[in-house]
Amino acid sequence: RQATNLPHDNLTMLRKKKVQLMGVERGNFLALVFEIERVLRAIALELNPSEIEQNSPISQVTTYLTQNGYLTASGHEQWKALNEVRNIIVQGRYPTENDAALTDWIELAYSLYSEIYDDLVNKPKVSKKKK
Repeated sequence: RQATNLPHDNLTMLRKKKVQLMGVERGNFLALVFEIERVLRAIALELNPSEIEQNSPISQVTTYLTQNGYLTASGHEQWKALNEVRNIIVQGRYPTENDAALTDWIELAYSLYSEIYDDLVNKPKVSKKKK
């Protein structure tokens, strides 16, 4: 399975900003962050399946992609921030009164998702970098 064959319908939906998958800001944020993780894992698995396993920690995946020039340092930092907020929400520590602030996080997640999809997935063929 190649990263270039990832479903296009998700990208189309996100580009139209129709991310009301769960009808609430938390749901939209979580959906975007989980999709970003899925795409990052798919790309890393295609590039180096011997080093990156399906159950590798996401930190290992993003570090690998950054070190090999497939994810920008800025993208890596954005991912770490998004992942931290995701973990706080999933653990039930994100206060409901702050849900309105998730709009900014959704915009950041959408921006990173677009960057990843445009720069990495839409390339005609993702080639492995030599060590």
